[in-house]
Amino acid sequence: MEILNYMVFISKDMGEQLLNKNDFINEVAKRCMVTPYVVDEIFNVSSGVIIENLLKGNQVEIPKLGKFILREKKETTYKNLYGNSEKTIGKMTYPLFQVTNTIKNRVKNGYQHKKITSKVTFSKK
Repeated sequence: MEILNYMVFISKDMGEQLLNKNDFINEVAKRCMVTPYVVDEIFNVSSGVIIENLLKGNQVEIPKLGKFILREKKETTYKNLYGNSEKTIGKMTYPLFQVTNTIKNRVKNGYQHKKITSKVTFSKK
């Protein structure tokens, strides 16, 4: 089974760019201040858990991100436009990801990541 290797993000000027897996992992690692190896392992294990649960027939919901579900498409018969023959496409099951309203609103309103910096001070007693 193929693991998701690319993610699409929308830049501020609404031009579509492709964010590959390595760039995604490096950005998350930088923001979380951990090594890219740790983020890569978490990404791969998470993808595996999602796939395993979908194959069992479960939905997988990730809070503030979205929900992975399986959809079934019925068997369909189409007529060939250039002849009289009919073609039948069998029943299919495919994964689907539904994005939460939180993500939709952030994209709509031009969300920008804000770096949180805090100073830790120690007092002497």
